Formats: sequence, structure tokens, C-alpha cells
Amino acid sequence: WTVAANRTSELLSIWNHTRLTNVTTGWQEPAWVNVTTASSRTFAGFNEGQYIVAVRAVYWNATAGVYQNSTDKTVTFNVDKTKPTVSISSPVDGSKTNKTNFTAAWTASAGSGAPISQVRGQMTNVTGAFTYNWVTVTTHANPYWVTNFTNKEVLYVGSWSLKMEATDGAGNVGAFWSNFTVTPF
Repeated sequence: WTVAANRTSELLSIWNHTRLTNVTTGWQEPAWVNVTTASSRTFAGFNEGQYIVAVRAVYWNATAGVYQNSTDKTVTFNVDKTKPTVSISSPVDGSKTNKTNFTAAWTASAGSGAPISQVRGQMTNVTGAFTYNWVTVTTHANPYWVTNFTNKEVLYVGSWSLKMEATDGAGNVGAFWSNFTVTPF
């Protein structure tokens, strides 16, 4: 924030104050915090919820001979720590198939958190101990579908793991795994 005085002589006597309120719980700092002439204050340890930070400048009005408060300025923000949920409906966890490629099906939900910004998947061949690159999927529909998930790479006989990962706008990541086996024809 920036505080400016009407006259240069007033600028020498400005003290900034802040007050934090948790709208979700109704908690409020018991008093304004004097941050002296600093133009910032670091907050930490937020729980999930909505918050308001209020800023007030107190200055010496030499003409009136009193301290005066500026109009409070506020900013409202939300803290989101809720991970998106992801589930895989195909391939089913623990299933067996003789197909060397497939269509992966899953759903991802942000719940009460920020909207989902990205969904991606990755295949790992547990038997051969190698992993394909991540495939990022568009998030325009729910459920999200990907055809030939492994970018047309062949799934070899053995044990596989499909990992789906959803990221929301707050940076929270939720993941789900489905382990399946590719058998000989």
C-alpha cells in the first residue's frame, strides 16, 4: 500500500496500521497493529477461509493540532487448502486386460475449492520400471476423456499404473492411481 499526505510537512508524521479479520470464523485482531512507517506487513499461518486486511494511516494534522485517521482501505482474499478429488473409472483398479491401448476415463472435482485449472495423467510400467511422460488434458468437460492415453505407445504385457492428477487455481493437487495388468492375447 502507499500513503500520501496532502502537504509535505504531514508526510513526516505518518504511521500505518493494519488489522486482519477472518470472515469465515468471525475472528479479528483485537487492535490495530502499528507497522510504523513501513508500507508492508507479512502475515502467516492462515487457515482455510475468507479474510479481510484493513489498512489505515494515522497522521499528525499540524493545522488542527491532532492526530487524524485516513479512510480505511481493505482487500478481501480467500485461502484455499482443499485438494481436488480425482477418481478413475477406466481402467478399473486391479483389473486385467489383453488390450495394448485403451481409453482412460476419470472425473475430477474441485469441491468447495478453487476451480480446476489442469488435469494430467501418467502411465508407469511397474514390471519394466519405466514411465511415460505426463499427458496434460483440457478441462472443458466433466468427466474428462483421453483416447490413446499413452500417446499411441503400446502397453506391454505386465503390471501398469495410471496416475491422474488434478490441480486447482490455488495450486492444490489431488491424485488417484489405478493399477492394472496387461495379459498375453
